[in-house]
Amino acid sequence: IRKHLFPIDEDLKSVGTLPPLELPSHPRLQDHTPYREGFILRSKKDQIIIDVGLEQTIKLTCNTSKPKGRITMKMQYSKDYSTPHTGEICSSSEPTEKHGIYWGYQVRIAADFEKIFSESPEVTISKSVLRNLGEMLTKYRIQNSRPSSI
Repeated sequence: IRKHLFPIDEDLKSVGTLPPLELPSHPRLQDHTPYREGFILRSKKDQIIIDVGLEQTIKLTCNTSKPKGRITMKMQYSKDYSTPHTGEICSSSEPTEKHGIYWGYQVRIAADFEKIFSESPEVTISKSVLRNLGEMLTKYRIQNSRPSSI
């Protein structure tokens, strides 16, 4: 689905030569995983066409149209090639919350430096182009005296 999410870019022209990521959220064509990421290609009032990285697109009947974009599908694979695969759209957090499957990470922008640590659930990775990050962390730790992860 990468081709639907990211336009062709000169800087990324060789990305396809890299080996695939070995993650549950990045299954290969032949992998029948319980979930797949997908991209809504077309949406009409009664039908959605979704690319989930298989040979065939998935057609779902629905009550409302949905905008083009990335979705997570709970898959139902057909037993033979004459019957198309199907599934249902689910929350992107469902694979992790219900089954403990690693499903990528979320990125957020903190309102200020202190909130990087006070609102961070687990791990924080930071980069600053404006100031020396080490000095900022030292100052923050001295002021707040609580452990942080970087």
